[in-house]
Amino acid sequence: MHFLADECVPYKTITLLKKNGFKIFTVKDLKIAGKSDSIIFNKAKSSKLTLITIDSDFGNIILYPPKIHYGIILLKLNKPNEYKIHSLLIKFLKNTTSKDLKGKLIIIEPTKIRIRK
Repeated sequence: MHFLADECVPYKTITLLKKNGFKIFTVKDLKIAGKSDSIIFNKAKSSKLTLITIDSDFGNIILYPPKIHYGIILLKLNKPNEYKIHSLLIKFLKNTTSKDLKGKLIIIEPTKIRIRK
């Protein structure tokens, strides 16, 4: 699986994913840091990457319809729940495939994972 980390994703999360064997690019790697959400979304889509973000705007299925992208993972991440979110994220990703992520919005909260198609 290949991912694009939005610029709001903490370095700790990116490092955790890399340590667990996932290929992850950052917006800085792709030279789109500071660009609009639509540019970041379109880059993820054209590069066939699943977008990982904490920006709740990407949870809007009207603006970012699941059927047209390779997956968006929205982390409801803040300091008190960071460990729980990271644990759920890794467990989820180790039990899924790129094909499973395509066309889905995955929202990971401290106590649950919601999947919208």
